[in-house]
Amino acid sequence: MNPAGSDSTPVTQDPVRSAIQAQGHRIHKQEELLGQLRGDLQRMADQQKSMIAAFTSQLNMLAERLSPSQANPDSASVSAASSAPPVPPPREQLTLKPLPPYPREDEPMQHSFDTRRTREAYEATCSAKARARQ
Repeated sequence: MNPAGSDSTPVTQDPVRSAIQAQGHRIHKQEELLGQLRGDLQRMADQQKSMIAAFTSQLNMLAERLSPSQANPDSASVSAASSAPPVPPPREQLTLKPLPPYPREDEPMQHSFDTRRTREAYEATCSAKARARQ
C-alpha cells in the first residue's frame, strides 16, 4: 500500500481525506466557539461576584443606618421607645379563647351558587359602604 502523502494515492481516499478535513474544520470552529463561551461565562461570573460584593456592602450600610442603637445607645433607646409599637406578651402569657364550632351544629351549612344573588349582595355591600363614607 502507498503512503498517505504519495502522488499515487487512489482516488477513493480523496473523499475520505476531504471528509476528515471538513470534520476537523468543524471541530476547530466548535472549539473556538466553546472558548468564546468559556470566556463569556467567566466574565459573567466575575460580574456576578462584583455585584454580590456591592450588594453585600450596600446591605451592611443599610443595616448600620437602621440600627443606631449600636452607634449611640442612649439616643436610640429614647427615639425607639417613643416610636416603637407596644411589644406583645410572650407566647406563654397569651390566653387563648375557645372558638365557636364552625359550622354551628344547630344550623346546616348553606352554599349559595346563585351568581345573580351573589352579585346583588356584593353590590348592596358596596353601596352601603359608599353611603357610610358620605
